[in-house]
Amino acid sequence: MDVHSEWVTADTAEDAVAHAQALTDQILDGASGVGMLSDEAENLVWSRRQDLPKPAMPGDP
Repeated sequence: MDVHSEWVTADTAEDAVAHAQALTDQILDGASGVGMLSDEAENLVWSRRQDLPKPAMPGDP
């Protein structure tokens, strides 16, 4: 598993999400993976799955 972590400084949440989207595009560049953005309290703000199967949900066979 490869992990890339970067601190994002932005004036608004929208700017931070735009930056995270651009980084995800650049880092994954055609590969499968997940991009995530969390705030300082480690709450998930944004995420995107790329070329991965839908995750199993509770109760799925």
